[in-house]
Amino acid sequence: MRFTLYIFKGLHYAFIVAVLAERSQSNYHLIALIIALFLITYTYKHTPIKKVTYTFSDALNVVFVLLGALATFALSVETSLNTVFVASALGLLGAFIPKHKLFKEAPAALYCGTFIGMTSTLVANGYLFIAFAGALGGLVYIIAKPFLNGFGGKLGTIAFGGVAFATLFIYLTNLVY
Repeated sequence: MRFTLYIFKGLHYAFIVAVLAERSQSNYHLIALIIALFLITYTYKHTPIKKVTYTFSDALNVVFVLLGALATFALSVETSLNTVFVASALGLLGAFIPKHKLFKEAPAALYCGTFIGMTSTLVANGYLFIAFAGALGGLVYIIAKPFLNGFGGKLGTIAFGGVAFATLFIYLTNLVY
């Protein structure tokens, strides 16, 4: 479980470094980001770790993350609809998933996938990338089950992780898809 916590900490640090690299025109940004790094470090140091058992519904959550990613990307690319509108509409549809113990987390998993599907076509140049990022995001989703509960941004962090891991994997392996 500690390994998972380190992955999340690394994702948060990577996100802040990416923001810093993109928006480093002002010292105020640098100061704010350094403060954010300290706050993240403090939060993770004081996060209790719970033992988790994984079930079949967790595997279904991976599928829902993948479906949310592919559906959002497909609808936004093929119909030229705004990605935020598509993600919102799919999130709303996810709320109507039947209430069953297997599908307890399905609406949140689907909505998490929509964040992955909102990836720019400059980063994701096809469905294969989105499927790969969606699958990785789904794995991060179930691994992250015991962490960041009650904190805003969990689904966005998971989506960022899926896309970042997919991009890093493709970069390191020199894959051209």
